[in-house]
Amino acid sequence: ESDCTSVFLVILLAIMTILLGLFIFSLPLLSWWFNDYMGQGAQLCSANPAEIVCGNGANYIELATALGRYKSNGELWGCGCEEGIFGDWACPIGEADVFSISLFISTAPGTGLMAALSSWPIAAMWLYGSGTVTTNKNWIRLSLFLFQFFFGMFL
Repeated sequence: ESDCTSVFLVILLAIMTILLGLFIFSLPLLSWWFNDYMGQGAQLCSANPAEIVCGNGANYIELATALGRYKSNGELWGCGCEEGIFGDWACPIGEADVFSISLFISTAPGTGLMAALSSWPIAAMWLYGSGTVTTNKNWIRLSLFLFQFFFGMFL
């Protein structure tokens, strides 16, 4: 029974690690899907598009117009920081001129999904991370603890 449980756990950890990678690399697509295609951005985003500054120098009003981001009342909509299902994919907001994971997971659903999907790979590090290492085991545990602490602070 313990062999079956161990195999199941390894398979589960592998699947969750793959899902985390897919989630991270699909964040721009997920942002477009939920905010634009599914229409959640028009309902959840309340930032004034004229006040949104794209870090790459693009004009947000022109982007929103080209993307057809109109609310039912005819006004343009734009997602500011922490708005939408995921952060806005149309342009990097603020000082940054590139997109980052932090931009996309700055919303409550984004942070929640990142925490949920990363918990299993982090558990795998605790279960299998040090392996059979007998020397420096305390340093390995300390580094895992510090990683988990600062990763939690990041989220």
